[in-house]
Amino acid sequence: MVAAACVAAPEPVTDLPVSPGPTASAPPTPSILDTGDVEGFEVAEIDVGDRRLLVAVADTPVLRSRGLMDVTDLGDLDGMLFVFDRSRPVAFWMKNTLIPLRVGYFGPDGVLFQIEAMEPCLTDDCPTYPSSGEVRWALEIPADRPFPPLGSTLRLRSG
Repeated sequence: MVAAACVAAPEPVTDLPVSPGPTASAPPTPSILDTGDVEGFEVAEIDVGDRRLLVAVADTPVLRSRGLMDVTDLGDLDGMLFVFDRSRPVAFWMKNTLIPLRVGYFGPDGVLFQIEAMEPCLTDDCPTYPSSGEVRWALEIPADRPFPPLGSTLRLRSG
């Protein structure tokens, strides 16, 4: 099992379905993006079910390890997408994470199969939030924002 904010070597993501284009309910991407306290991550648009989300992408061991630690403001971002090099059981924890989050686990087919509520932890004895199956992607969203429902499919945006 891999712990996250995680460690794993990246490999290109080529098996995630790509959405054909914008949907009518899609919010426009700001021309000047405010990423709040989130620095050093690429930003991407993803679709999860019928929701369009703007996320920071944690796709290297260093970025997955850092995750949303010490972040209090996501700015225009909806959350963070963790990309793993291969599907496997994972566990997240909230060490030095300052805001309550929910994490959603997506299997190799891109389908959301589990959502966990996670509380901030500023001690050395933080609980972990393990997946109940193999995870290829994980999505963290602040707990005060709506999370896509179980069974939603994750799709990368093209262009």
